[in-house]
Amino acid sequence: MSNILTSISVLQLRSARRKSRLGGLAFAISLLASVSLAAAPSARRVVIGNDGKLEGVANGYAWVAASEGASVTSPSPCNNSGCFKNTGGQLCTKGNIAALLCTGQGTGQYKCNWDKNWGLVLGFNTTQPAGAWGQNAPRSVSVSYASVAHAGSAGHFRLTAHVAGDPYSKQYCVDNYAPGASVQARDMKSQCWFGAGDSLPNFSQVDTIGLLRVSENTPVNFDFCVTAITTD
Repeated sequence: MSNILTSISVLQLRSARRKSRLGGLAFAISLLASVSLAAAPSARRVVIGNDGKLEGVANGYAWVAASEGASVTSPSPCNNSGCFKNTGGQLCTKGNIAALLCTGQGTGQYKCNWDKNWGLVLGFNTTQPAGAWGQNAPRSVSVSYASVAHAGSAGHFRLTAHVAGDPYSKQYCVDNYAPGASVQARDMKSQCWFGAGDSLPNFSQVDTIGLLRVSENTPVNFDFCVTAITTD
């Protein structure tokens, strides 16, 4: 009887040790899983430097470009020596856009001078030195912005993308772009104002991303800031 009890005690001790080891292993796996999840966020925020230089998945410089009908009061000047200074982590611009000149209102011959007076774009190069995004290109891009209306509407905006080697006039875009909306390449069209045209295949050949403040039938005094750029 004593031998039987001793055998049972030994088996119970071995079982307890196995359970202890398994419990420790389960705890370790759980801990590693939680650390891994915390260390791998789904979105990557691009850092906006004080001089408009970006850091992260996009690491080019930010800039502004105006059509013939637009003028920029800030940042000014914007040239090869740079555009933005003391950004405080945001890219802000102010200025005005002349009213579109249109003819044939109410007819099938309606047209405006969009080719010359398209508005104002606040954009950034995806890489430094400037070139195609390449293997670091993300699956999606989002641009958060805030706009103040002084004249015209609070803002008709498009998110634009330019492919390296294409004429500058050819842009892929998303019309009526909402602040912070996540956009994949296939969402961007070569004629987005019609909801038509070719889709952007991917972001790998894109060399610039822009936020376009579109011109209107009335003069516009624009004042807006890009507050965040996020990729995924």
